[in-house]
Parts: sequence; structure tokens; C-alpha cells
Amino acid sequence: MIKRTEIIDLDKKQDIIDHINQDHTEELLIIAQDYEMKLIIKNALIEDIFQEGVLLALFDKENKKLKNLFVEFQLRGDLEEQILYLAYQAFIKNNRDLSGNKTVYFDVVNVQKITQNF
Repeated sequence: MIKRTEIIDLDKKQDIIDHINQDHTEELLIIAQDYEMKLIIKNALIEDIFQEGVLLALFDKENKKLKNLFVEFQLRGDLEEQILYLAYQAFIKNNRDLSGNKTVYFDVVNVQKITQNF
């Protein structure tokens, strides 16, 4: 079982939940579909956020709750960024179009000094 540490700043947590549930429904759906491939999921909402991950509620086409799904974060940092990074990973893994995504992530694969000043 995954340890779940409560977020101390409840107002910030609730602001993030409200914002992502309202403005990032496509991202939540792709996360849910990526982690729970056996179900036909038509909607997903954040129920809670913990230091270690996010708890999603998954719904069918009649908006009937199917189950809860806990997804562990893959990086450290800002809670909203961690959730959106999960979506980014799911988009890439499933070859989905990222053209509407306003946040871009990249991996540093090499570090090299080009000149003395750069």
C-alpha cells in the first residue's frame, strides 16, 4: 500500500483540485485511461491530492462512478505541475496530439560546456 501524506495547505490544494477539474478535463481523462485500460472511462475528476500522488474518481458514459484510482507522481515539485506531467506522459505513451497542451516538458540528456561564457 502506498503511503499517503496529506497536503498541509488545504486552500492551495482545493484551488488546484478546482482548477484542474474545471480546466483540464482532457488531461485527467487521458491519465485515467492510461492507468486503467480495462475500463471504458468517459470522465475523471480529482477527489484528493497527496504528497505522493493524486486520487481520481473514474466515471462511465452515464456519469456513474466506476472506481477510485490512485496515481503516483513521477517527479517532485509543484502539485499542479506533477499532475500535468502525468498527463503529458500519458499523451506521449498513447501517441495523442499535444498541440493544445500549453505546458511542455523535456529531458536533459547531456550537459556540455560550449564556450567559456556559455
